[in-house]
Amino acid sequence: KAMEINGKAPGYLAEACKAADALLVHYSTDFVFDGALQQPYRIDDRTNPLSAYGSSKLEGERAIISGGCRLLIIRTSWLYGPHGRNFVEAILVKAQKGEQLKVVNDQVGRPTYTVDLSEATLRLLDAQARGIAHFANSGHCSWHEFAEEIVRQAGLSVSVEALSSAELGRPAQRPA
Repeated sequence: KAMEINGKAPGYLAEACKAADALLVHYSTDFVFDGALQQPYRIDDRTNPLSAYGSSKLEGERAIISGGCRLLIIRTSWLYGPHGRNFVEAILVKAQKGEQLKVVNDQVGRPTYTVDLSEATLRLLDAQARGIAHFANSGHCSWHEFAEEIVRQAGLSVSVEALSSAELGRPAQRPA
């Protein structure tokens, strides 16, 4: 299903945009990379997704590029914001209920506020950017550090236990 939605559907959008001479703006993910690089990824770094999700997003990028339309693909990471489900909301809900929080400490990334992503998209469009771009907020942290900061800023006194990705035991591998 991920391949149908993330991999094939963007190609159909690219075909429609080409026919209409419209620009296609598409959001992709850092999951197109394997997370082995110990620095921020550049646009021309080798992709190597580890999961079906990452593979489907990369296939979507390729479908758009091969579709021949004018395009702007923005790769981003760890989105949170005022609308939709996200990590910040999930942590706050659990913390406010006093639930025990166990969060991985071996996955590091750049939490990105959706309002900032929206503003960056507008700046890229104003600058006539085309092709692939990367945007994420500055700074980096582990999911564990992010959860601790969410709890701290909310003024809640809930313990956030650190654990490894292996201990969490998720079925899909995630980039470190």
